[in-house]
Amino acid sequence: MTGYWRPTVRSYLGRVTKASILEAVREGVSAEAADRLADLKKVEMAEAAEQLLTPTDWLPSLLRTAKAQKDAEAPAATDDAGMQSQAAE
Repeated sequence: MTGYWRPTVRSYLGRVTKASILEAVREGVSAEAADRLADLKKVEMAEAAEQLLTPTDWLPSLLRTAKAQKDAEAPAATDDAGMQSQAAE
């Protein structure tokens, strides 16, 4: 989906709550970026969030696949099981 869809004001950011916009920026960019947007009105917040999220591969949870969610939640492990599965590939 990251190759076809971007979070824009028209497609997503203008249709969700301010809290959802801030959460998207936290996930896709950083907590500091979200904090900078917190005091803006919704229209300005959505426009600024679009500019911040456009270069990222951030997707709303409903558009994420199970594998992408798992990868985002758990950084690459360096345990023996991970090394064995990589070697098998």
